[in-house]
Amino acid sequence: MNIVVGYILTFLGGSGLFYSFVTIKTDHSHTWRSPFTTFETTIMVVCILSLIVLVAGIMIIIFSVVKKKNQDMLNKLSGTVDNVPKASVCPNCGLNVSPNLKQCPRCNCMLSNNRGVINNGKNNY
Repeated sequence: MNIVVGYILTFLGGSGLFYSFVTIKTDHSHTWRSPFTTFETTIMVVCILSLIVLVAGIMIIIFSVVKKKNQDMLNKLSGTVDNVPKASVCPNCGLNVSPNLKQCPRCNCMLSNNRGVINNGKNNY
């Protein structure tokens, strides 16, 4: 979703800059020197605001891509890649354990196949 907003802002900012530069280059009825007319000031404000929107859009796109790459790497490292079983968590101590373990290696809590706790008669907090 954020990357779509980034593309929209980039497009709007680029369009505004293009419009501003074309207007400045092709409008020979204004001097484009100080003191500026209201029209010249308006075009310069549009140019500056368009540049700000363009930079914001590019930054949003870059941050979205970096976030996606980091999320993919985190998923790969934590074993949550698509179609691969995710590591389970011991409900007693919170340790990440593989799904095929019957007993937690840290607190010795018995684990069932559906990842619920088999009551072992003690709390290991």
